[in-house]
Amino acid sequence: MENLLRIQKALADINPVHRMTTQKAKLAFTPSNCANLNLDTDLGVLDCLSHVDGVGDFKEVEKASRGIIVDRITLSVLNIDSLINSKTTLNRPRDRRITIQLKAIKKLTDHPGDINKNHQPN
Repeated sequence: MENLLRIQKALADINPVHRMTTQKAKLAFTPSNCANLNLDTDLGVLDCLSHVDGVGDFKEVEKASRGIIVDRITLSVLNIDSLINSKTTLNRPRDRRITIQLKAIKKLTDHPGDINKNHQPN
């Protein structure tokens, strides 16, 4: 709970509200909303998850992640295989569409020469 209170304090200036509620209630931690945070802020959407379907809990997600650098900050992101597993497990219409795109990206990154294989120059 201590870390959640730190998050609440750190986000205070960007007006976080719970985006999964119709009332858009201001961020305030209770035992019922501590597992996952789905927030709208002045800077955009922020989701903090305690579990990722198809991947597991924090330790499993950490193992299935890799570091990327954005603006000199290293961020942990799911590797593409784990992201595909998660989207396949969720199986919502939007996840099915995204899974097709992720599999195409994976194919191109696994076999970069394939992108030009069937390309005919003008």
